[in-house]
Amino acid sequence: MRKKIILSVVAIIILIVSWGIYNFREPHTNVAAIKAEKSLTAEELYKQFEQDENSANKIFVDKILEVKGNVIAIEHTDSTANIQLGSGEQMGNINCGFVLSKDESIKLPSKKDQIVIKGRCTGYLVDVNLVDCVIEK
Repeated sequence: MRKKIILSVVAIIILIVSWGIYNFREPHTNVAAIKAEKSLTAEELYKQFEQDENSANKIFVDKILEVKGNVIAIEHTDSTANIQLGSGEQMGNINCGFVLSKDESIKLPSKKDQIVIKGRCTGYLVDVNLVDCVIEK
């Protein structure tokens, strides 16, 4: 009986480790080819989360959004880029994260440029966060 329990625990551990490795090595999602489910301004998106976060989570989280706004900050490293879109008078902004492959180059906008960014919404934590972003033309 003890041998069966030990084998079961080992099998469960192997499954959990395999699942973790699969998810870690899974290719990064590119939303460029996916149609946006909603299109709105940075001010509108931030205001929705600020007024009623629970309702906004149901509407926007895990959805592909197209957000139009003015660039207020840009951070760039070898493999990532973050662009913040201003949300007007509000305290927070829209934080847009980009993952860059070794072969990929991104033409970053300048501060105060008005751009449209498409990405997957992950929620609200001071800023509204979008991941897997692309700059729309």
